Amino acid sequence: AIEDRRFYSHHGVDMRGLIRSALNNGSGNSTQGGSTLTMQYVKQVRYYAAIGDAAKQQAAVSQNLSRKIEDAKCAIDLEKRESKDQILDNYLNIAFFGEQAYSVESAAQTYFGVDADKLSVPQAAMLVGLLRAPSDYDPFQHPQAAKERRNAVLENMVSAGDLSAADAKKYEATPVSLATTTPPRVQQGCANVPDLASNVGFFCDYVQSWLEQNEGIKNLSTGGYKVVTTLNANIQTSAQKVISSEFPAAGPTTAVMPVVDPKTGDVLAMVASKPFGVDAAQNELATPIFTQANARGASTYKYFTMVAALAAGTSPNLAISLNDQTHKAYNTQRCGTPAYSIINGDQNIDYSATETMSSAIAKSSNTYFVGLEDGLFGCDLSTIVSTATNLGMTSLNDKDPASAKNRSYADEIKAGPEPGLTLGYYPTSPLQLTGAYAAAANDGQYCAPAPVKAITNEAGTPIPVKRSACTQQMSPQVARTALQLLTGDTKSGGTSADVFRSYYAKNSSPISGKTGTDTTTVNDVSLNSSFWFAGVTPNLAATMALINVSSPTNPISGLPGGVPDKTAQTTADASIAAKYWLDALSPTLTAKKWTDPDPNSVTNGVTVPNVIGQQAATAKTTLESKGFAVANYPIQCGSKTTAYTVASYSPTVAVPGSTITLCISSGLAPYTLPPPPPPKPATSAAPASPAAPASPAVPATQPPVSPPHR
Repeated sequence: AIEDRRFYSHHGVDMRGLIRSALNNGSGNSTQGGSTLTMQYVKQVRYYAAIGDAAKQQAAVSQNLSRKIEDAKCAIDLEKRESKDQILDNYLNIAFFGEQAYSVESAAQTYFGVDADKLSVPQAAMLVGLLRAPSDYDPFQHPQAAKERRNAVLENMVSAGDLSAADAKKYEATPVSLATTTPPRVQQGCANVPDLASNVGFFCDYVQSWLEQNEGIKNLSTGGYKVVTTLNANIQTSAQKVISSEFPAAGPTTAVMPVVDPKTGDVLAMVASKPFGVDAAQNELATPIFTQANARGASTYKYFTMVAALAAGTSPNLAISLNDQTHKAYNTQRCGTPAYSIINGDQNIDYSATETMSSAIAKSSNTYFVGLEDGLFGCDLSTIVSTATNLGMTSLNDKDPASAKNRSYADEIKAGPEPGLTLGYYPTSPLQLTGAYAAAANDGQYCAPAPVKAITNEAGTPIPVKRSACTQQMSPQVARTALQLLTGDTKSGGTSADVFRSYYAKNSSPISGKTGTDTTTVNDVSLNSSFWFAGVTPNLAATMALINVSSPTNPISGLPGGVPDKTAQTTADASIAAKYWLDALSPTLTAKKWTDPDPNSVTNGVTVPNVIGQQAATAKTTLESKGFAVANYPIQCGSKTTAYTVASYSPTVAVPGSTITLCISSGLAPYTLPPPPPPKPATSAAPASPAAPASPAVPATQPPVSPPHR
């Protein structure tokens, strides 16, 4: 009635209107009217399709007769292919109604807080009246002009025969009643995504970035794409509901938890304690907190050292001892000059003078894992770096701002010799860490996290999704052993055992995990700065990180549950992160049951011949005769086995045709306490005091310090 009265009778162009426009405009340097709804739709499609090209955008809306004639040609062609109702639908879904409201549905919500199909006649009349000049008729800014324009639309409806004069008079007498007294806050992009799942803006933003970087899609908002994502709305909503209720959005600490399917790499959820958005006053965040390498990962990195050791054939029973009993410390023998002195920092754990890999990963023993880097790897950490980066920890390839030689973190670690890798001194992406741990639950196959399953363009043609193929990064036996060892963290004696006690009282399905506590030094005092828990089951992997996004090395503060800042900074540990991990995922975890696979029962696997102590060439011949391929581990392993013979090999159970890795002995074994001397024979004289064990010879060391991570 107001824009194109003859819409249902013309064929895309209203000749009477176009001729009138030409006569009125004289020189052709401007246009007045004459455009049908179909032509307006064509103009807007051309304008939006030209986003990114200013010249084409200007040409699409330039006020001259040649442009209007070009629109007319397109309109005539369009009406041959689409029905009037389709064209009207398309027009109403692209038209601008002011106040950042594109489409009639958005406009109905913006001005009246209702769906478009619930609009009353006067409300609908006001909206279509906006189309000619949205700013001039904005009811928030110009209520009288908006009412007059609305009434003009109603009068046109009467003259067009679509409304009775009596109804028009009744509607014209009503005020323009809006849903709010002021314009609603503009929510652009992912901040305006529908709440089909709770707080899904972070995931939406991740999808957009992923499509731009991986698919090269730059016109996502105007290209007419249909994108099928990996989001599990049930997991997202249930976990977000818990975190929103338990963890306050206000305060400096943010809870960040991505969830990934280990078997595919599908990102199932992105849960955060702060809502997505740009309004800091509303505690909103719009930074990529899931993908950016922010706070340091602390002891979660012991996982990479453990996997690298298992891949070399190291037994979970390998023992390493303190070599400084006075200070309860491990003094490195091959890392650094002078050596480093590492102690265990968690006051809540009962550490032993000698630990095995199995007990040490459960207790998160700093001394053991630095001893592993030192004694097993000889402080050549290149294989641990490769293990981490091959499992998706590409943030290690970022430039180290402290590097005097402009090198990456990875290159600085390789240049060493420093034992900081296993203690996680490096900025870490929660999503990358989740993907790395997920491989342990997928028989060693690493599937890079990704948020998209399928894409089609506007024409409905599928676009190939450029997801990386899953790759075998550990043997199934190594992966299963790692998964089994990680359950120690959640069970008796582990760093998160207290948190999981109530879970295991009702559930037998095992949960594998690893805590991490980052610390910072303030006035020579070590204070906690962030907490981590990476947890894994066969069905999901998730990492809960409690971090200060803007200042990741500040002492942690603002934790919920009445935890005083002083307590959080001095005596609390990463079991806090494990608590929120378990709370958020309990509805999902308890819906299924599972058992972890046996490391020694690999499908179609056979026992690999024992080649320990053999020369490398002999071992190779033995294994190849049984149908295995053979590779050497990149470095020599610390071992009591004779130097240059096979110290260990992995896997010990494998499918014929797979590769067996040999680690050649350096002849230098990891340090363990010597056995006590035998008792002296009894004599008639007063018994002598037993001889004390000989103290190991260790190099001069730096003073024992509490490590910055645990």
